[in-house]
Amino acid sequence: MKTSKMNGIYHEFALMFLGRVAVEEDIPFAESLDRASLDGSISSLALVDDYLLFVHENLEGLTDSEYKNLALRCGAYVGECVRMTWPGLYDWMDYDDYVPLHPEAAERLPERYLGTSALLLRNPDAFIMPVNKVLRFMHEGPENSVHYFATCEHRHHKRHEGKPAR
Repeated sequence: MKTSKMNGIYHEFALMFLGRVAVEEDIPFAESLDRASLDGSISSLALVDDYLLFVHENLEGLTDSEYKNLALRCGAYVGECVRMTWPGLYDWMDYDDYVPLHPEAAERLPERYLGTSALLLRNPDAFIMPVNKVLRFMHEGPENSVHYFATCEHRHHKRHEGKPAR
């Protein structure tokens, strides 16, 4: 699937997370998320961490559908915060499109599952996995901060400022 189409799909998922697109099933515990303060910035991810901590503490109450929708939508919001902070440097790509083009990635990503279904490519040759990071927070807790995850991308860009692309 072309990255531009994937970018549109994951942008829409992010809007669902924010409650700005009408959906049949909203995210669980929506009342525990200060959606009005989520502005697409890296700093707004600290609020997402607070929400994910609540989810982590109440994970057993989620249905399968709520679990999957939350992981995709929240992961999309995290990824979109990164993608919009550095326009043109990131694109979403489906696992099934990425791995055949990068056979060496099959060692790191041996199979497709919810957390690897969409990769956020850091052009030209790396990727991050926001959906997987959300899943890890949901299961393991705050040591998997999505705010810290995105801050690491900021550090990456600071280290590589002014260096030519490979």
